Amino acid sequence: MEDYTNNELPMEQPPMPVQSETPQNNDYYQPGQGGKLPGAVASMVLGIVSLVVSCSCIPLAGIIVGALGLSKAKKSFSLDEQYPHYYSGRGFATTGKITSLVGLLLGIATTIFWVVYILGLVWLAENGPVL
Repeated sequence: MEDYTNNELPMEQPPMPVQSETPQNNDYYQPGQGGKLPGAVASMVLGIVSLVVSCSCIPLAGIIVGALGLSKAKKSFSLDEQYPHYYSGRGFATTGKITSLVGLLLGIATTIFWVVYILGLVWLAENGPVL
């Protein structure tokens, strides 16, 4: 067993110098330096929720959540167009836009189906079965 006094560790090479975390030239930035695109993940989550809710027995909530997801995705795309290479996560916004649109359309179709179904039941209750 070796004795390491004064916190000396056996090293073959000297340690690497610590680099500063901020770039030296403030005019230059790396793509994606701004982090995730604001609202992109929220639009994706809202789109997935609108898909699930639209398929359930609450299609009106799916329409509302889908519209909110489309709104968030639209804001994310407009921000990405203003600063094209500053943010990353455009795929989240695209996924949110698609899932929100599908959830919205599915919610509208499900609402129309339930309205026609209930009106048919009311008509059937009033007129009786057609033989």
